[in-house]
Amino acid sequence: MKKLLKICKTSFIIPLLPTVCKKLTIIAQKTYNTYMIIDFHAHCYPDSLSHKAVYSIDDDWKDEFSEGTYRGLKKGMAEVGIDKAVVLPVCHKPDHEDVINGFVFELTLKDDSLIPFASVHPDTVGATGLVYEYAKKGIKGIKFHPPLQRFDIASEKLLPIYKAIKDCGLIAVFHCGKVGRERSELDLFPTDFEKILHHLGDKVVLAHMGGYGIKRDELDVLYNLPVYVGTSLSARQFTIDEYTEAIEKIGADRLLFGSDVPWGDVKRELDYLAHACANVKDWEKITCENAKRLLGIN
Repeated sequence: MKKLLKICKTSFIIPLLPTVCKKLTIIAQKTYNTYMIIDFHAHCYPDSLSHKAVYSIDDDWKDEFSEGTYRGLKKGMAEVGIDKAVVLPVCHKPDHEDVINGFVFELTLKDDSLIPFASVHPDTVGATGLVYEYAKKGIKGIKFHPPLQRFDIASEKLLPIYKAIKDCGLIAVFHCGKVGRERSELDLFPTDFEKILHHLGDKVVLAHMGGYGIKRDELDVLYNLPVYVGTSLSARQFTIDEYTEAIEKIGADRLLFGSDVPWGDVKRELDYLAHACANVKDWEKITCENAKRLLGIN
C-alpha cells in the first residue's frame, strides 16, 4: 500500500489516469487512519417515526434513501469509515423542542461519536431563551429548516434568536434550496443571506452547497459570502467538473463534508468528493479539519 501511495502521489508516472491516482491516494491515506472523517450533516429518528419521516420527502432519488434510525445511521458510518457525525434535528412545529431535541440529546449521551445540534422553532414561546439554555448545556449549534418550519429568515422575529446564537458563539446551520423535487416560496439561496449574516456572526453553514437545485448566478454569489458551505447532496446536482470548480472557488477552508443521511447516500457523497478534490490536503480540510475547528474538537 505504501508503494501504491508513493506511485499515486507522482501521478505523472501514469499520465492517462491522474484522477484515478488522486482518488487512490485519498483512499490510501484513509486506510492508514491518518485522520478522522466527520459527517457534518446527518439525521436520525425514533424507530416508530423513522419511515414516515424519511418518506415524507418526495424526491427522484428515493432508491438511495436509507433507514432513518439510530441503528441505520451507525451502520452507514461503520460501512464507510465515518468517525463522527453531527446530528441535526428539525422542530417542525412550535413548542416541540423538548421531544425533538430530547431524542437526539439522549442518543449522544451514550454515543460520543455523535455530536448533537438543537432545533428551535421561531414561533415557540421562549425560543430565544432556549438558545441560551442549549448553549449552557454544551450544544454546538442550531439547525434551521425554513421550508419545513415555515418561516422567513429575514423576519424581525428571528433577530433575538440570531443575537442569542451570536452571543453564545453557536453555529447556525441552514437548509438551503428546495426540499426533494418540490419548490417553495421559502426555498433559500445565497442571495437571501446577504442582509442577515451580520446578525449571526461568523459561524454560519449553508447546507447543500448553498442550495439543492442551485443555479450558476447563485453559485457566483455563494463564492463571495463569508460562510461555511456543506457539501451534502452534491453528487445529485453537479457533474464532477462542476463540483471541482465549486470546491476551488469556494475554497477548501470553507467546506464541510456532509451526507444528509438518510436522504443522501453517504458512500456516494464521500466517493464523489474523492473524485472532485484536487489533492489530499483539501480532502483532509473538507472531511475533518474544518469541522474540528468549527466544533472546537482537539
